[in-house]
Amino acid sequence: MGATLQRADTSQLYHSLVRAFETKRRLIRIVGSADSAALAALLASTDSLLSHSVHVILTSDNSIAEKFLTDLKFFNPRAPSHLLTGFDVSPYSGLYPNSKQVAARMGFLYSAMHASPGNIFVSPLDSLLQQGPPKNILIENVFEIGPGFTVPSDFSEKLVSWGYYPASLVEDVGSFAVRGGIIDIFSPAHPRPIRLEVFGDLVDSIRCFDAQNQRSLNTIDTASIIPAREVLFNDETTPLAAARFRESCDRRKIPRPQYDSLLKNLARGQTFNGLDFLVPYFYEKLVSPLEYFPKNTVLWVLDPIAISQEYDNLISQLKSERSSAQNDIIAPEIEELYSVSGVEEIYKYFPTVLLSRIDIKESFSDDENKDEISRINYSTSVFSPPKKISAEKNLAQTAELLVRDWRDKGYKVFLTSSGSFKIKRIQGIFIDTETKIKLIDDEDASWEIWFQEQDADPHLVHLVPRQISDSYHFPLEKILFLDDAIFSTSKKFRTPEREFTEDAQKFSSLSFQDLKVGDLIVHVDHGIGYFNGLQKLSIAGIDAEFITLKYKDNDKLLLPVYRVGQIQKYSGPASEHLVAKLGTSQWAQTKVKVQSKLRDVASELLSLYAQRDQTRRPNFEDPNNDYFKFEDEFQYEETNDQLKSINDILADYKKTRPMDRLICGDVGFGKTEVAMRAAFRVMQEGKLVAIMAPTTVLTLQHLENFKKRFSKWPFEIRLLNRFVAKGEATKTISELKSGKVNLVIGTHRLLSKDIDLPNLGLLIIDEEHRFGVMHKEKIRKMSHVIDTLALSATPIPRTLNMSLVGIRDISIINTAPVDRLPIRTFICKFDEETIVKAIRSEIARGGQIFFIHNRIQSIYALNDELKKLLPDVRIAVGHGQMEAKELEDTFISFFRKDVDMLLCTTIVESGMDIPNANTMFIDRADTFGLSQLYQLRGRIGRSTKRAYCYLLIPESGAIDKEAQERLKIIQENTALGSGFRIAHHDLELRGAGNILGEDQSGHIAAVGFELYYELLEEALKTVRDKIPHETIPDPEISVRIPALIPDDYMPDIRLRLAYYKTLSQINSQEDIDRFADELKDQFGPVPEPTLNLMSLMLVRSFCRDLRIRDLSSGAKSISLAFTDKTPLPPDAIIKLTSQGNKKYSFSKDGRLQIRMNEITLPNIFNELEFLLKQCD
Repeated sequence: MGATLQRADTSQLYHSLVRAFETKRRLIRIVGSADSAALAALLASTDSLLSHSVHVILTSDNSIAEKFLTDLKFFNPRAPSHLLTGFDVSPYSGLYPNSKQVAARMGFLYSAMHASPGNIFVSPLDSLLQQGPPKNILIENVFEIGPGFTVPSDFSEKLVSWGYYPASLVEDVGSFAVRGGIIDIFSPAHPRPIRLEVFGDLVDSIRCFDAQNQRSLNTIDTASIIPAREVLFNDETTPLAAARFRESCDRRKIPRPQYDSLLKNLARGQTFNGLDFLVPYFYEKLVSPLEYFPKNTVLWVLDPIAISQEYDNLISQLKSERSSAQNDIIAPEIEELYSVSGVEEIYKYFPTVLLSRIDIKESFSDDENKDEISRINYSTSVFSPPKKISAEKNLAQTAELLVRDWRDKGYKVFLTSSGSFKIKRIQGIFIDTETKIKLIDDEDASWEIWFQEQDADPHLVHLVPRQISDSYHFPLEKILFLDDAIFSTSKKFRTPEREFTEDAQKFSSLSFQDLKVGDLIVHVDHGIGYFNGLQKLSIAGIDAEFITLKYKDNDKLLLPVYRVGQIQKYSGPASEHLVAKLGTSQWAQTKVKVQSKLRDVASELLSLYAQRDQTRRPNFEDPNNDYFKFEDEFQYEETNDQLKSINDILADYKKTRPMDRLICGDVGFGKTEVAMRAAFRVMQEGKLVAIMAPTTVLTLQHLENFKKRFSKWPFEIRLLNRFVAKGEATKTISELKSGKVNLVIGTHRLLSKDIDLPNLGLLIIDEEHRFGVMHKEKIRKMSHVIDTLALSATPIPRTLNMSLVGIRDISIINTAPVDRLPIRTFICKFDEETIVKAIRSEIARGGQIFFIHNRIQSIYALNDELKKLLPDVRIAVGHGQMEAKELEDTFISFFRKDVDMLLCTTIVESGMDIPNANTMFIDRADTFGLSQLYQLRGRIGRSTKRAYCYLLIPESGAIDKEAQERLKIIQENTALGSGFRIAHHDLELRGAGNILGEDQSGHIAAVGFELYYELLEEALKTVRDKIPHETIPDPEISVRIPALIPDDYMPDIRLRLAYYKTLSQINSQEDIDRFADELKDQFGPVPEPTLNLMSLMLVRSFCRDLRIRDLSSGAKSISLAFTDKTPLPPDAIIKLTSQGNKKYSFSKDGRLQIRMNEITLPNIFNELEFLLKQCD
């Protein structure tokens, strides 16, 4: 279509449009197509006459807008595009919009104001109806800045007044940070945050930087700082807004005391939740976003019939919500905030092109306007083959026939797929056919060349490695686009994958960044204590900074910052009883006890591996078409991690050694589907599959999921748990013996003596660490002779991944699902009206609610209160002090939808998968840790419905600053697996036990999660290599040189602590250079004490290599005390001390003395490097 898919001189549609525009037609109808791909193909070209205009695309809703953007990037990955966002919650919901979306809207308006020809702007109808400030307001509030510009003295205050908020690290749009001569800002006007390097008050340079790793990318000449919200306080707007707000409240007869505090905030220019909905009060009149576009703009309307219907629905819904919110304090009139004069008014702004499937008459197309209207016939359609390809027995033959048929008709055929696994599968389908598949580059858009290549070779088909929204048929151009879903039996739902990276160093430093006074810390030598902050001391006139730890009886330990590597944040079930007593053998005994037990665990693991390595079973053949059909019935798009895990399992099946694989991934990341593929393949081989789960609730969930997924296949699936009637259980046990059952799901009941599993081929164990010791022993004896697949949501450190290579195969699913909507998270006071409205709303859409209240002593009083407010809502209470059977029955009632709302403690933090529950309240959310809030919120948002989480704080609103920051982080990071800030932030152990099978919960609690796995790694190496593990001491270094990060260079204490942890990883001069560049980039020129600290960290590394336990400096020499494990040969030391210059000598206490002209850290480093060379 158009100039992208045909040359401009041969495209009938293109020429028709150009003629219509040249004759100044105000309204053009394209009849026969309303496909997003048709319009995307037309506008993707950058060299046609259409590229002389700015383009605005109007869609009925956000999903169509996303489809268009997907198609646009398919046809031209480099096409410049912008998406308009609106409020993500109703102004009358009692909630408030996401600040990121408010800021993004300002970025869209700024881009519209500066739109260049060829730029493409996309807007769903509701976003375009939402009005904003007059254009002149934005024009007057843009701060252009470049090298040589002066930074105003009140710059920070100005940013705050524009809706920005200060942060230690700039990661989100609308945040800023000032660090000495470095100012970081994420302006909505730019796709990336910018970094100003300032000398005095003059800007020296401007760079864009990566928000994730904070590193600079490229230098830019100028930057535009624009407001991050539409509401702007100034001498004109502030009194106007206050007066209009008071007038609105008085007109609706709202008592003055109810709105007085908000009125005072308005009058003072102070922000509050819901302020963005009051934007009409700040300006004389709001305007449509279309007012911001230049005159050379063309409006493209995708499916005007759907848009008209959506308009009616939106206005009707707003009227209903506004009527219900008449007595709410914040409730602007609909017409003040939205354009309500009809969609026809939108079409009058610019020349408009309507893309409709059928010819329609609009009210504005009367005969008097007929000269302004042009009609063009053009047809495209979504393509569906006569019958599903994958349902055929010979997939390759059928696919080849389909492609061959269309190529023989003179069509050009393009296959489309994204993701390396899916691309390889498409290539594999055609590998033995006459069709030649040419894979093109991901960024390439050379359509005309590809057309010529297909004209020259009738067997050639191009495979475009990008996503298109559907398969499409373009009859005029004779082009067919076949999405990879065309080879599936069901339509795949998909959105772009979100992936969070795993990096051991980042994990370590980020967990420190969230450290706060009072958190538990593990010192490798002194045990578990409390973090008590950083303390600067002057020792002999030299400034030094120490990490202060508090132990039992208020004993304190001052740890020099260069020894930060000796401590870890405690990750595990916290308790004050864990805190050690300094000066006792308590901690040493604890470590010895854990290490002793871990040696047994390591021996057993290696023994099991040896047994498994000697056991053999027949290998499986390659998957057949039935397997591919089952695979294609999965209605969602698999993530790459899921596909890799599935391929890992299929590869295991091709070996003769039984599989022993662990699938590890966060809650809801798709482990169950991986298990289903594994089970299907085993049942195809005529073998029994057994699935074990630790709780009855989980077995019921698995039964429902597996029966639904296998509904089209002749497999007999049974359940065994205490809820199965005795007669039914007896029948199942009998049929297990006779082989009539293909798959059985149960608790530890499956391990009972009366159950015989004679044809067992695969054992799937869910949450293995939650089984008891005896059960695990039985599982272990079974698992080395059959295929075993364990599923776990417990996070695994990278070090453990390395230690388990060859012992247990691990597949990690680190990619969030593609079918989930981000969870909207709100911070609210405990307000009865808000709670009732949200509960009613969830029940009205057929959903369920979690209400978290973590105080057992008051949970029943809250239950009574909620029942009074919601007498018809079925509420159940659950907490850890209930009898196990009673608690389980409560959970099962909730699972079976016999209960609308579960009022419970944090006992639901893991092990509950209720896709129907999509609203959660967390009472006193300010008292929870960040990771705990993340875990709890992970109970919802596990279906395709939008989920809502309400973080309730006291009515007074008085919460400490740290709690405010925790709540802000959890609120802003709403996506499942939005992980770097959360999933790796303040990581805690989930569930009691570990992924290895042995019941080690007590030992993990005793030493913490990280140290436990470090000790396990040591034990595995010792047992495997038969060499005792050597503990390398952290040296004591005493040099009279200031080595610290000055607080005026890095004022944020937690950021400083995180960098101390990061710098402790220095092992080479290259590391110093890299970290120095990073610090200079983010904070400005590195001060001398910090350079000294980096050198000190390198000296520490060399001391460890030389097994130096103590290094001390005097006026003109340094002295070294070695351990008996030093690699420095005795004859080398004797040779050095025998030199005539007396540079090297021994002191009476056996220390090596080295005379130096000047005591500097680089000189010390050079001496140690020289000693290391003597070890070769």
